[in-house]
Amino acid sequence: SVFGFARVTPFLERHCDVHDTCGIANLHGTPSLFGGIVSIVVPVWIESAGAPYRQALGVIATLATGALSGALVGKLMIPFGDDHVRMADDGPYWEVADDFPADDV
Repeated sequence: SVFGFARVTPFLERHCDVHDTCGIANLHGTPSLFGGIVSIVVPVWIESAGAPYRQALGVIATLATGALSGALVGKLMIPFGDDHVRMADDGPYWEVADDFPADDV
């Protein structure tokens, strides 16, 4: 999660124009993906027959559902966007302290 906040999020914002306002990908996505991969690998080590296959299908289905629903909601929200307002910049809507650096948002 810390690596995601420090490196992955800035990379996605800079190169992919993806903005994770609340850090959901780092707080929930990365640890759950790690847990899903571990739940696939560990049964292989303890020689459990069908579990790795089912776990892999579960991880794939979860990733596909998250990606598709996120893309759909993103597309549905486009008409509500304002091209003149920077994402996650509350200045136009709220009183923001003068000493709060807007570039860090």
